[in-house]
Amino acid sequence: MAFDAESFLHGLDTKESRDWLPEMKREYHACYDFLIKEINEEKLNKRQLKNALRILIHLNFWEVGSDQEIIDAMLKTTKHPGKGVRSIAISLMTGFVWFKKEAKGFSIKFSDAQIGLIKEAKNKGLNSVAEKQLRDRWKI
Repeated sequence: MAFDAESFLHGLDTKESRDWLPEMKREYHACYDFLIKEINEEKLNKRQLKNALRILIHLNFWEVGSDQEIIDAMLKTTKHPGKGVRSIAISLMTGFVWFKKEAKGFSIKFSDAQIGLIKEAKNKGLNSVAEKQLRDRWKI
């Protein structure tokens, strides 16, 4: 069965996509490519964007996609005007980086420009959880 972008978008628009959507089970590489493209082209609404970031991490656990591409998508999302979206991006990125370091032994380095994006997100406003993560894990 071919990848159905419209059905996948509808699934992303549910309150919180914690479970695997049918398209993810069949076409995980197509889902990943689609999400990266949609995030880069800024075509997703707030709910879809939050769920897309969660799904990218799910897919990465199955060795789909690159760590850097996922971090770039999250960094791009830190510029979003919505406080909730920025907060989810920071929280997920913090967990993703921590998991890669602790569980996989990978060290992900951030450039000064990338740290600048994270600081900008903090200055625009984040929820208390993301703020705490920046203080505790990032020392920002």
